[in-house]
Amino acid sequence: MKRLVTSLSPNAERDDVRLAASLLVQPWKWRQGSSITDLEQAIGGFFRSQATTFESGRSALTAVIQALNIPAGSEIILQAFTCVAVPNSVRWAHCIPIYADVDPNTFTIDPASIEKLITPKTKAILVQHTFGIPTDMNAIAEIARRHDLLVIEDCAHSFGSRLHGQLLGTFGDAAIFSFGRDKALSSVFGGVAITRRPDVHDRLRSLQKKAPLPSSHWIAQQLAHPIVLTFALTLYDVASLGKIFLEVAKRLHLISKAVEPMERRGERPAWIGRRMPNALAILALHQWKKRERFDAHRRRIANIYATHLDPARVTLPTWSQDADPALLRYPIRTPYRDKVFAAAKKARIQLGDWYTSPLAPDNVDENTVGYDRATTPQAVALAQETLNLPTHIHISEEDAQRIIELVNTV
Repeated sequence: MKRLVTSLSPNAERDDVRLAASLLVQPWKWRQGSSITDLEQAIGGFFRSQATTFESGRSALTAVIQALNIPAGSEIILQAFTCVAVPNSVRWAHCIPIYADVDPNTFTIDPASIEKLITPKTKAILVQHTFGIPTDMNAIAEIARRHDLLVIEDCAHSFGSRLHGQLLGTFGDAAIFSFGRDKALSSVFGGVAITRRPDVHDRLRSLQKKAPLPSSHWIAQQLAHPIVLTFALTLYDVASLGKIFLEVAKRLHLISKAVEPMERRGERPAWIGRRMPNALAILALHQWKKRERFDAHRRRIANIYATHLDPARVTLPTWSQDADPALLRYPIRTPYRDKVFAAAKKARIQLGDWYTSPLAPDNVDENTVGYDRATTPQAVALAQETLNLPTHIHISEEDAQRIIELVNTV
């Protein structure tokens, strides 16, 4: 029976793997090249904005905060129920993350929880469209207007999602997207900042020019990633050879990790704050050509889940009537989450664990990043009940029905 996965380079198709392998033996294309500009122009045109690339979404977010001229020591309100990379990016811009609670139905920031957190030091609201579900941007805009706050959109999960017919990423002063290994479009690592403000774009471009390129070793790790993962998945159920191979590849630093152990301690890896190299821009552009097919597929699979999952057994996500999400993953809630995980593992189905901790991944030093679980009870509750179902291009309609049957049965 086919093994179903939620992460592990879900977007990588055969042509992506072949392209990565080809680039791996052409190091003269790794660092500089025209693909960086081509990617920025494509993204900027799509969002009718100006785009600036970086080596990761983390670096793009830190650069956005700096380009908005937010003073050091300022407070930026963001949601709990997120990845530690988000508050770390705020901290690396010398600002203070302040955690708001979330709406358990949309998994996004609860506007009602923002007001009580605003102080004279508050300068911005950082909005995360979790799983691709749009945040209530009307409410956010009203709060920002009354308190003279900037709005930054974290669209790492939400490429292609719309609200009121408008693309997410175009509501605030600036936005960031990620091309991480498990995002809607993937180049293993990579990020982009977009804005419609010429002054912010000029400062982003200045920050980009000052940033160095990643090392050749780091670039090689990213190019090797889809190749290693494809090989590992092929052998995954052969006496655990694939799993062993994947772990060995990580320990030998043949591939990189999505979140470094030091990031869990709030420390900044050496490769953060770099420009996007040409080789990863080539990978991203190749995925860019598939965006409409990927987007339509995710919407179709998500609709199957919404139609056939039993709402008496699991809690399904909801969003406003004006929202049109392209879900990166389909999130559900159940108090029997761990039983579902266990049953899925036996059935050779890997379900998503975003997020089993209100600041993912597990074992984050929450004191270092200034987080207190007592202040965000909804985020803590979600972390105990949430699991997510895959919507990526390798999940067929039959695969989705297989997942639905397992979830409904457990």
